[in-house]
Amino acid sequence: MRTLRAAVAIDSFKGSLDSETLGLAAARGIMKACAGASVRVIPVADGGEGTSAVLRKLLRADAVSAKVRDPEGKTIEAEFGLSGKSAVLEMASASGLTLVPRENRNPWKLSTEGTGDLCLAAAAAGADRITIGIGGSATSDAGSGFLHSLGGRFYDMNGNETVPVPENFMSIVKADLSEPLRFAEKVSITAASDVMNPLLGENGAAMVFAGQKGAKEEDLAKLDVASGHIADVISEAAGNDMRESPGAGAAGGLGFALLTLGAELRSGIDLILDAADFDRTAALCDFVITGEGSVDRSTSLGKVPYGVARRASALGVPAIAIAGRSCIEEESIGDTMLTSVFPVHRTALTQEQAMDPALTEHDAETAAFMIARTFCAALYRAGAEPY
Repeated sequence: MRTLRAAVAIDSFKGSLDSETLGLAAARGIMKACAGASVRVIPVADGGEGTSAVLRKLLRADAVSAKVRDPEGKTIEAEFGLSGKSAVLEMASASGLTLVPRENRNPWKLSTEGTGDLCLAAAAAGADRITIGIGGSATSDAGSGFLHSLGGRFYDMNGNETVPVPENFMSIVKADLSEPLRFAEKVSITAASDVMNPLLGENGAAMVFAGQKGAKEEDLAKLDVASGHIADVISEAAGNDMRESPGAGAAGGLGFALLTLGAELRSGIDLILDAADFDRTAALCDFVITGEGSVDRSTSLGKVPYGVARRASALGVPAIAIAGRSCIEEESIGDTMLTSVFPVHRTALTQEQAMDPALTEHDAETAAFMIARTFCAALYRAGAEPY
């Protein structure tokens, strides 16, 4: 005789509630549905904003503050987590889109130097292993600013040192990456991302993502050409060419620079689930609840619900998603590996109402209650403790 066992791993509903608050709301719903239920809440993220905070919690890391440059070059404070010789950080805190006022969002001028600054600060604090969440970037600089911060040098045809931002790329003919490569010999880097695009071309960083960062439509192809030029320079200096590697186009091409230094690129959700020992937990569960703000066709491209569902499915455990909005077609649910999808809100709401944190928290608890009630009934019929 036993009661219900479940795990909850829901991504944040951006603009409304964070992962942990949603998870705790769902856990309350499950425990209301089945007295004595055992529920583990796992805060999750996919490599973007919030990744560092989730990993810090899972690794019990201390928060350390550092002065870094934002995408425009202004000095700001950013945090990283430190646990022994391991550091966790996210580029969004140093080179993120939210740091740049909308009127200043111009990828031709913005840099990832601050992410390099944060890595240097982590190494100075004693870290020899760094994990970077590389989502939410403001930049399209192919990681050249990151390399510059680590000591890389970029030169024009007259031998003058040049700041590597995209508006200067076509004038750069040579680079010296000896310092960044030495850094990478001393510090191992793992990057967490849900983007597997190459650096260049119609599926590359500029063509797919730069428009979201302020680039004009007519500039996308030009930015792609400029990125190809700096990739030539960086690849020649490093002695390798990673532009076609999956993930090279992540974070405006920061993935390319990291791969050039020998970093490992991993799925953000897989990295977090490993840190949380998810498989061991899920294997003992009757079901897993996951979710995100919008479950749609992009969910199966490496988002949190897909990652959770794929791992749960391999263990024979059903994964049910709750979503602020569900746009998935019935025939496409199988692509997400999810057993089913439940919209959190059961009545028609305005966008403002749907984003209200208090209402979302209440409705997430209710949705989890309804999901758990079904499993409780099945257990009761099978002879488990009454609910």
